[in-house]
Amino acid sequence: MELRRSDNQNMLVTLDELDIFRTEKKEVLQQLASKNLEPPVDDDESGKSFENLGISIYTSISEKEVEEMIEEAKADGVYEEMLEDIQRDMERAKYVETVGIFS
Repeated sequence: MELRRSDNQNMLVTLDELDIFRTEKKEVLQQLASKNLEPPVDDDESGKSFENLGISIYTSISEKEVEEMIEEAKADGVYEEMLEDIQRDMERAKYVETVGIFS
C-alpha cells in the first residue's frame, strides 16, 4: 500500500500519535528507527525502508539537492527568479511525501 501526502486536512497518517506527513522528516526518521530497533539514520536520504516495521518513507527531493540547486542558481544569476520554486522544494525536502506499507 502507498499513501501520498495531501493538502486534504482530513487525511491523517499516524504512528503512535505522530502525524507522519505533518511532522518534520528528521523526527519521523528518528521515531521509525527507534521502533525498528536500529541506530538513527541520515535525515537527508530521499528514501528509507524499515524492514521490521514493514514501512518505507520517501521524499521527492533531499535537502542536499535543494542546497545544490541554490548554489547553481546563485552561480547562474537566477536565484531571485527561482526563489519561489526553491522555497517550495525546501518545504518538500523537510517532510515525508510518500509512505509505503509492505509485508
